[in-house]
Amino acid sequence: MAVVIPYGGGLDDLREQLTALAEQTWPHPYEVVISVNRGQPTPVHNLARHILPDHVTLTIADSTRRPGPSHARNVGWRHTTADLILFCDTDDVVHPAWLTTMTHTLTEARIASGTLEYRKLNPPWKADLFGTGAYSQPVRFHHLPFGPSCNLGLRRELLERLGGFSEDLPCAEDTDLCWRAAYAGAPIAFAPSAVVHYRLRSTSRALFGQYFRYSRYDVRLYRAHRSHGARVHGAEILRELAVAGKALLNAPRGRRHRARCAISWGTVLGGLLGLLTQGPRARKRPAPSPTASPTGPV
Repeated sequence: MAVVIPYGGGLDDLREQLTALAEQTWPHPYEVVISVNRGQPTPVHNLARHILPDHVTLTIADSTRRPGPSHARNVGWRHTTADLILFCDTDDVVHPAWLTTMTHTLTEARIASGTLEYRKLNPPWKADLFGTGAYSQPVRFHHLPFGPSCNLGLRRELLERLGGFSEDLPCAEDTDLCWRAAYAGAPIAFAPSAVVHYRLRSTSRALFGQYFRYSRYDVRLYRAHRSHGARVHGAEILRELAVAGKALLNAPRGRRHRARCAISWGTVLGGLLGLLTQGPRARKRPAPSPTASPTGPV
C-alpha cells in the first residue's frame, strides 16, 4: 500500500501531514510517495526521512516537468508498485485511523473516499460555513457521488484502466476520475471514519480565487458528463444569484459574511467566465468541479 502526496510548496504544512502519517494506527509497512511538482526535492526528502519511521518506505518523485496536481499525482502513483494507492494533500492532516480505514474499505471496493472535517485546522466561524455536508459524499449536477483527491483511494488496476487523473483538467480532476470509475463499473465507496482534517483558505481573497477557479470549469464538467446523466436546473442558477446578492449586502457585517460573499461571488463570476470562454470544444473534453471543499457554504 502506498500514500501519494503531491507537493507544490509549503514545508511547514508537509511536516504536519507527515507527522500525522507517522502516527497512523496501521501496524504494517507501507510506502509514502511525495511527488515534487515545484521546488527542490532535497529539502522534502530530508524532512520526510527525519519524520517517517523506519517501517515506512520513502520515495521522492520528480513531477516538475508539467505543473499541476493531476500530473503530480500520476507521476506519484506510477513511481510505486503498490496494489492500493491512497491520495492525500500536503496542507491537510489525516486522522490516525485513516490508513487502516481506507485500506479495509478497499478490500471490498475498488475506489473509496472518506470524511472531510473542518474544525481542527480552521477557526470555528469559518468551519461553520461548510455545514454538515462534509460528512457525506458530495454530488454534483444531480449526478453521481465523488470523493475529493485529498481523501481518495483506488486499487492500482482501476487506476491503470482509467489512465489515472486527466492532466488536461486545471482542477477537480478527482470528480472526473470518480465518475469515469463509476461508468467502468466501480462506484465509489464511502468510509465515514476515514477522516481528513481539511485546511481552508486563510483569506477571503484566497477563497474567492479558489471558488472562481472551480466554477469556471463547471461548464466543461457538465458538458463532458451530461450524456451520462449530469443535469443543471435553471432555478438553481437563479438561487445562486440570489444568494450572491444577499451575501454582498451582508458583507460589511464581519469576516464570516465577507468569506461567504467571496465564495458566492467567486462561484458566480467564475461560472460566467466559463460560459463566455468555453465553447463547443468543451463537449469533447472531461472537466472539473469544486472538490477541494466538496460541500459549499450553507
